[in-house]
Amino acid sequence: MKETKILIKSVKLKNFMCHKNFKIDFSKPITCICGVNGSGKSAVMIALGILFGKTAASMERGNSYRSLIRSETQMAVIEVTLNNYLNLKSSFYQVPYGDEITIIKQLHFKGTTDIKVIIEGKAKRLKKYEMDNIMFEYGLNLANPLNFLTQEESKKILNVKKTSDLYDFFYVGTEFKKLDEDIRICGIETKEMISKITETKNKQVILSKQLEVLNKNIDFMNQDYESLLEQVHKEEQWHLIFEMENEKKELETKLDRYQAEENILINKIDKISKEQTPQQKLSDLTEINNKIDKVEVDYEKLTKDYKDIVNQYEEKKIQLEKVRQRSNKKQLEEEFDELTFNINEAKNKIKDLEKQNDDLNEMVYEENLNNQNVSKASDVIRRELHLIANNNSNNPALDKVLKSFNLINEEIKRMSFKDEVIGPIVDYIELKEQKWYKAISGCLSKSLNNYIVFNIDDREKLNQLFKEKKLQFPILLLQSKNKFKNLREPSSQYKTVYSVLKINKDSIVNALITYHNIEQIILIEDRQEAYKVIESQPTNVDCAFILTGDRIKMIGKYLSDNRDREMGFYYFEDSKSREKDLKNQLSNLKTKNEYTNLRKELENEIRNYRNVVRNCENELKRVTPELDSFKIVRDEDLDMMERKMQIINKQKTNMKSKKEILHQNLIDLKNEKSKIQSQNDQINDQISNYFKVKNQMINDVRVEMRMIEENKRIDQIALEAKKTQIKIKSKELGERTNFRSKDKLMEDKIFLKQKIMEVKELGNKDLMIQNKEKLTEEILLLTDNINSFDNLLNVTLNTINMREEKRNEIINVKTKEAIREFNIQTNKSGYDGSLEFDHVNKLLDLKMRVHNSSILGNKNTLSGGEKSFASVCFLLSLWKSFVCPVKVLDEFDVFMDPLNRKNAIKALFDFVKQENIQLILITPLNLSDLVDEMCEIKKLEKIER
Repeated sequence: MKETKILIKSVKLKNFMCHKNFKIDFSKPITCICGVNGSGKSAVMIALGILFGKTAASMERGNSYRSLIRSETQMAVIEVTLNNYLNLKSSFYQVPYGDEITIIKQLHFKGTTDIKVIIEGKAKRLKKYEMDNIMFEYGLNLANPLNFLTQEESKKILNVKKTSDLYDFFYVGTEFKKLDEDIRICGIETKEMISKITETKNKQVILSKQLEVLNKNIDFMNQDYESLLEQVHKEEQWHLIFEMENEKKELETKLDRYQAEENILINKIDKISKEQTPQQKLSDLTEINNKIDKVEVDYEKLTKDYKDIVNQYEEKKIQLEKVRQRSNKKQLEEEFDELTFNINEAKNKIKDLEKQNDDLNEMVYEENLNNQNVSKASDVIRRELHLIANNNSNNPALDKVLKSFNLINEEIKRMSFKDEVIGPIVDYIELKEQKWYKAISGCLSKSLNNYIVFNIDDREKLNQLFKEKKLQFPILLLQSKNKFKNLREPSSQYKTVYSVLKINKDSIVNALITYHNIEQIILIEDRQEAYKVIESQPTNVDCAFILTGDRIKMIGKYLSDNRDREMGFYYFEDSKSREKDLKNQLSNLKTKNEYTNLRKELENEIRNYRNVVRNCENELKRVTPELDSFKIVRDEDLDMMERKMQIINKQKTNMKSKKEILHQNLIDLKNEKSKIQSQNDQINDQISNYFKVKNQMINDVRVEMRMIEENKRIDQIALEAKKTQIKIKSKELGERTNFRSKDKLMEDKIFLKQKIMEVKELGNKDLMIQNKEKLTEEILLLTDNINSFDNLLNVTLNTINMREEKRNEIINVKTKEAIREFNIQTNKSGYDGSLEFDHVNKLLDLKMRVHNSSILGNKNTLSGGEKSFASVCFLLSLWKSFVCPVKVLDEFDVFMDPLNRKNAIKALFDFVKQENIQLILITPLNLSDLVDEMCEIKKLEKIER
């Protein structure tokens, strides 16, 4: 058994919790502090926790140290004496602490706390890092619940129900959590160091480049750069000669090509000229024309004779009818009077109708003018529909605006601005419902082509760009990019402009809310419903838009229904919507011929009355001579007239038959002539087309030859000029020498001129050498910094590796040791316990088989005493792997039955004897049966308040 060294020798309390003036000494490895409730047992543990880094809140003793100061006092004092068996000394005061280290902590009711240490008999301020060093050297980690188990921590272990909560106790107590946190922080620090190293290396590269340039400048100052320039000029002249020689070769090649092309064209003309004309004979029309002429003469004569006999027959027929009717003079006079009346009445009607017609002329003119406008508008719409059908194009006016947007956006990408430039606004907006494209375009028409900037300089720069491109788009200057909150929106039953828009920028939302109140503009499909809603004046509604783009709004007491002036296009319109609208417009464009038709009716009516006048006058001409020569016809004359009528009718029938036969012969002859004429026309067309094509081909070839001859003449002149130039230049430059390529020469020339200018600006060579030395020193300093950062980075990476190794040791080694130790401790008392770890999901389940039960239950199935005993075994299993020289347990045994309590205490005593630690147990229970040479019992009496 190892020799036990007692670390904490005494605790002294003044005005701390319930103690006015209290001291307790620790002389054995195990100290059991007992006493009734209210005797101040836990105050000893709380004092140790406060001194060694825990807070009052972490021990559930109030929110601050004030709650630990005895009532009616202003200051509490905690004094703890440690056994300095490691012979530590103060690094700040550079003196040994002595055999003992006495630490004093003062808690003030008002003000901060003080912590002091007794050095050479005097209380001196103890620095935090020295306190941390003492705790580190002695391994005092009382912030760990494994080493410092308060009443509340004991209850948590006993009452924990979730396996994740039990794992948290393990996670914190084994310093697993601290290792994870250290690895995370070191990872962040590693990234920061790598960033600093990269930044320093980049700076070193920049300075090295500056040094390289400076060295080149110094070297250049020692050269004769005038002769270098002269050499560059000479090489440039030789390059000009080579270019002219190449041009000369190209001209010679072109002339050869022209000659070859000319020969090809000459052969082509010869071939076309020798092609034979198609031979087709035309049919002679003389014979058939003679036949047609003869038949037409016979037909005309017969037609005239037929007409005469028909007239003769009709006259005889009329005379016969009149004779049969026994007409008299009185009937003719009545007929004469009626015809005269009808003529006069018709003439008066014609006069009235002509006056109405004159009145209609102006209205017909206006109607025709309107129809012309309708026709033009229809043609425009048809052309646009044709464009959409063939090119899938939107409105040409919209295409023009979008083209301007693209031009501006390309320029913005190439330019540099202080802040973000957004625009046009329409590019950042999408419609959730396409049917509202007219309403949204009309509502936001004044803002959709706007651009947004966030400072005056960017606005001026963008405005200058618009002027250069001769474009005018509004520019909005906004102060904030944060989205407005607490919008005053209407009831959710209304669909708003804001709700149908998908806007990609909060700043655009702000602009549209500010300038258009889009959150208060509602959308209603039906116009009458929109009237009703707006007239009811709902809360937070500015106006309404309908599908056609019309705006409905209350102005004073009156309802306004209007539409803003249209631009000829809609921003959110697609091809299908545009095509549908154009077709609707086209269907509504109809010509009107109301007055034109009315005038035609009048003209027809006038024409009819004129026919009446003409017919009546003709009839009057017939009646008048009859009336003048009226006489009574005899009966015997009637028989004679009927016989003559029969003869004339027979002659008429024969003539009609002959006339029809001649007419059919004439038709047949004309059809035959037409067929022959059509064939002759086709032959003539073929011959004409042949000569036309042939002549056109020859003319085209001759035009091409003239162009070749002209090009040949021009290139021949250019060739002679090039030869002369090459001869003169070569003579001026003399013998050819080796020279650089043209690109290399141009690069060296630019570099040479830049260097000459730089050298002239740099001036003094000594000053340049001083700058060189300064840059060299800075580069060396940066190299040292990089090495320092690399060393620090290696240390940090080693630290991460060490922490990861320790974490892996906990997972792979110490966890298994804890499982084995827990099973050993429970087996000593006849139980069969096990620990099940899930490090991935951070779960820990404690299971134990009791009373020879065949069922292995988890912690929640155990009795209170069994839970307490299991908790002690759990602590012991972890203590074995995670060492601390002092362990403090408060009320660890309150729920144990005597047997489990006895076994638990024995296990604790055995652990202390084996592991060389100091154990402080605090319990309200009877300790009369605790008899051990390593244990001392401190019983506290109840304190009167």
